[in-house]
Amino acid sequence: MTNLTLDTFVDDLKTVLDANGLDRVPIFAVSQAVPVAIRFARRYPERVSRMVLFGGYAVGRAHRNTEPGDVDEDTMLSLIRAGWGNENSAFFKAFSALFMPDGTPEQVKSFVEMQARSISAEHAVHLRQTVDRFMVLDDLAHVPHPALVVHARDDGVHPLSQGQLLASHLPNAEFMMLDSANHVLLPQDPAWEILMTALTSFCLD
Repeated sequence: MTNLTLDTFVDDLKTVLDANGLDRVPIFAVSQAVPVAIRFARRYPERVSRMVLFGGYAVGRAHRNTEPGDVDEDTMLSLIRAGWGNENSAFFKAFSALFMPDGTPEQVKSFVEMQARSISAEHAVHLRQTVDRFMVLDDLAHVPHPALVVHARDDGVHPLSQGQLLASHLPNAEFMMLDSANHVLLPQDPAWEILMTALTSFCLD
């Protein structure tokens, strides 16, 4: 895997938009895609109309102080190394519980299959180390686009405080807290319908 940076992901996003002939779009970004969207909007403000940012962060795990209940980087990397793509691993069960504690057995199995097919454990560790170092705090004041920042109250992957940080520093942001513990929001979660309704209303406003 090549040496990845935040700007590498920003360049990838621009390439996808260019390839599809899209000049200006709304962006829905989740988790580590949120800092990518922030940096993209600062660099190419004319290409973004508005943003919905879910479960994201401005300060990556490697840069922030650990809060009570947070999972530090070493623990996260150990879980990936020990259990990636193995649904029978106790480490993977702990990992999946962070992302989707209310997941059904079928949803957890699908999560495992997606992992195994998309990336190896070694590369997943490298990717996690990369995204844990994303930092866009200095970008936020330069992103004036309308933004809806949404965060699950008990998100175990990125704390609620990171969503609040995004919303408080983006000049034109609204904040919505969902009563959920799922970082990967699930259709059976009551918060799913709330998010879908808010997303549709915000993007069509």
